[in-house]
Amino acid sequence: MTLDHIRIPIQLYADKKLCEIQRAILGLATAFSNHGLKISDDDLAAIFNVTRQWINKLISELKSENYIRIEKPGSKYKVIYCQEKSTVQNKLLSSIVDSKGVLLSTPTCSTVNTELAHKERSKYKTLNKYWNSKESLPKIRAFTDQRKKKLDSRMKEKLFADNWQKVIDKISESSFCTGNNNHGWKAGIDWILKDGTNYAKVL
Repeated sequence: MTLDHIRIPIQLYADKKLCEIQRAILGLATAFSNHGLKISDDDLAAIFNVTRQWINKLISELKSENYIRIEKPGSKYKVIYCQEKSTVQNKLLSSIVDSKGVLLSTPTCSTVNTELAHKERSKYKTLNKYWNSKESLPKIRAFTDQRKKKLDSRMKEKLFADNWQKVIDKISESSFCTGNNNHGWKAGIDWILKDGTNYAKVL
């Protein structure tokens, strides 16, 4: 299953705790209104190019925050409904209405291009492919959600964002980093992404 665009009610941007995928799921559920969104976790994972486990986590958070209710949760195809509880409505309205009840912004809809989301996630594949192209480095078998979070953090650091390929090149060319040391230690991707200091040592 693939989608090009998903319309998201602008009010959903009031809750800063929601990630883009959660807003998109709510946008899909809103589009199906009273009929509910009948979909599997595998389909959602394919649409957003993430793992099934990550989709489960995001949906659980939406449910715990009373954004959605789910029918047939144990079956392959669950039905997701947007909640219409006053607490949720008030939470969303609080950011577009001031203390005197004056409308600060006009509720409308925004359109999310899922191709942009795929482009954003392509950075994981790009780094993964570049790392695995180096014969002297231990192969990355899976770019886990934890690694994605770490990479997101490192990419916010200009030194890493501008030099990550140089870091990988230097590690692959270093005899010490590729196992020629007293302990047989090799620099892996987790060591590089761990914090803002390890990769800086290589440069």
